[in-house]
Amino acid sequence: MTIVGGLLVVSLYFFGNTIPPQTPINELLKEERVDMENTFDINLWIDSLANGLPVIQKDSLNLLVSEKQQTFSLSTLSELSAFWKNNRKPSLVAHFTELAANQQAADIDKWVSAGEQYYIANRLTKSVEAKQYFGDKAVATLSKALELEPENNTAQIALASTFIDAKNSVMQGVTLLKQVEQRDSNNLEVNLILGRLSMVSQQYDKVVTRMKKVRQLDSSNTEALYYLGEANIALGNKKEGIQYLKSCIELSENPAFKAELEQYIKKL
Repeated sequence: MTIVGGLLVVSLYFFGNTIPPQTPINELLKEERVDMENTFDINLWIDSLANGLPVIQKDSLNLLVSEKQQTFSLSTLSELSAFWKNNRKPSLVAHFTELAANQQAADIDKWVSAGEQYYIANRLTKSVEAKQYFGDKAVATLSKALELEPENNTAQIALASTFIDAKNSVMQGVTLLKQVEQRDSNNLEVNLILGRLSMVSQQYDKVVTRMKKVRQLDSSNTEALYYLGEANIALGNKKEGIQYLKSCIELSENPAFKAELEQYIKKL
């Protein structure tokens, strides 16, 4: 994720108390050129993932669809989404959820779900063409959700994350987050994301402010504890920072992470 350069340019604008202008979402989206004309072929992608399934899973898939089938009922699309979710393929969960959304255009939950899964697919894939396709699709589906409900926080935060992580459009993403924050200053996810970005731009005092806010909302949030530890150490508050990291270890349920963090503390 190459966001440091952009952060250095705009950090003074969006990490302080400055309130961004109320740019309408549709104006923000006009700036984003979504190019679906790359060489990625979703049907070839589906075939490739299907061919990689174990035989028993292929048989289950064949029970749902015929080889030449082009259109699907809502119930079949739901089953296909569930099938690929069970097989941990977010790109196809997103694809079939989007097809269902096209049949129920007013169902905002389907558009949001499709967008979130496209975002995950973008982050997981190593293919440049697939990464671009899934990122563009995430923008398109989440934008559709916001057309239906412009102040839907879940959709707006997901779109912001897509701009930041998948499209390298940090300014657009943070502007969207700031708009959510103005409606809901106690939004945990907004504070987490802005805190992470402050960490990347080495604005450790802002990290502390954001992550303390997260802990007010969720005292057992291990990510907030970790960043509070790192930020305090960077600020010269080593003892306090280590205490936060130890609290993170106590609450974490990830053995590998806990072991790594314990070794990290020993080296401090």
